[in-house]
Amino acid sequence: MAKKEGRPLEFRIKELELEVQDRERELQAFKKELGQINTQLEKFLDQMSEQLKMAHLIQKALVPTETPPFQALSFQQNFCPL
Repeated sequence: MAKKEGRPLEFRIKELELEVQDRERELQAFKKELGQINTQLEKFLDQMSEQLKMAHLIQKALVPTETPPFQALSFQQNFCPL
């Protein structure tokens, strides 16, 4: 029977197997948490998209589509040579 650090090899193998199981449980917990966070992020992005659409509609309604007529003003282009 081979020994490492004063323990039988079978004991060390069992320790490593338990450690792998612990890591797998941690990984599953992280995957679950990541899935929950991803769901929250998708909801947030959907809300942002809706708010951007609403802002676009509001801005479109506020911006005039035609230049109002100014009877008292006239616009001219003057050419000024350098």
